[in-house]
Amino acid sequence: MDCSGVALCGVVVLETGLGSGTYHHETPGVHGLWPEVGSYGSSKCIAPSSSKTDPSQVYTCYNQPDTSKADQLSFEKHEWDKHGQCAGVQDADDFFGQICKLTKAPLAVMSEARKEGHIDLAGYAQRL
Repeated sequence: MDCSGVALCGVVVLETGLGSGTYHHETPGVHGLWPEVGSYGSSKCIAPSSSKTDPSQVYTCYNQPDTSKADQLSFEKHEWDKHGQCAGVQDADDFFGQICKLTKAPLAVMSEARKEGHIDLAGYAQRL
């Protein structure tokens, strides 16, 4: 991704919950926010300004009722280590707080599409 001169850009990745294995959930959810650094794009890696400490709670937009808290927290730690540490945030709370705010409205739309029975990406894309 070309950030077009902006120092930091990225992609928000959402899941319908209709995938298989770890991608199968009762409800749509967040996969992550990925700064487009290195071979993925021209974004600069901007380290956390306050703390690199791992997340210690499951954030609302990552909470999946059918997944254990330990598995969810492990996934958040992965997202923080792999993506959050280049996102120009203060700390893990700031990173995940911003993700949950950014994804609240799209997740509501996706949840409604799921309730309506949409089972393919085209149905979700049309609603979004």
